[in-house]
Amino acid sequence: MVFQRFELFPHLSVTENLVLAQVQVLKRSRAEAVERGLRIKTTAPSQTSPSPTKGNT
Repeated sequence: MVFQRFELFPHLSVTENLVLAQVQVLKRSRAEAVERGLRIKTTAPSQTSPSPTKGNT
């Protein structure tokens, strides 16, 4: 079983979810966390159009 939305806050944007842990846990500055969050967000593969899996038609 895969939880794709595990530990995310639905009221926050993707970037805010990426920034939150960095600021709270890693004690990074908000500016650095936003910069890193945007870098992660832009380099992550898109989940908008998943490729078909074997057996699905």
